[in-house]
Amino acid sequence: MKDFQQEGIYYFSTDIINNDKNKNQQNSTKPLAIIVIPDIRFHYKIIRQNDFESYPILTNVNDFIIWQFEHVITHNVIQLNSLEKLQDIIGCHDRAVVGRNRQCLAVECILPGIFFFANPGNKKKYFD
Repeated sequence: MKDFQQEGIYYFSTDIINNDKNKNQQNSTKPLAIIVIPDIRFHYKIIRQNDFESYPILTNVNDFIIWQFEHVITHNVIQLNSLEKLQDIIGCHDRAVVGRNRQCLAVECILPGIFFFANPGNKKKYFD
C-alpha cells in the first residue's frame, strides 16, 4: 500500500514486464493515474440573533463554511475588509446584495488568509 504525503497527480505503469524489442508486438497500456487532493472539511456555525460568538473558524483551502441562521435572512453575507473601521462595518447594510430568503448559506474557502464576514440582513442597530 502506498501512502501519499503530498497533493498532486501520480502516474504508474502496468506495462513493466514487457521487454519485447519489437515495438509492433508491444502492448501499449495507459498509465494508471492517482490524483491526491486535500481533505475537504465542512465547518458548521449556528448564528443566533442575540447571541454573537466571535470565535474564529480555522479552515484549510477547499473547506466549506456553512452558516445556519435561526431566522430567515434576505441578504447575502458580505466579506469585510480587515482594515474597515466601525463606521464602514455599520455601512455594510448599504452594500448588501439582496438574495433569496433562506436560513443556510455556504462559502467555499478558495484562498488562504484571514477573512471577515457580516450579515447585513439584520435590522440596523445604531450605537449612541
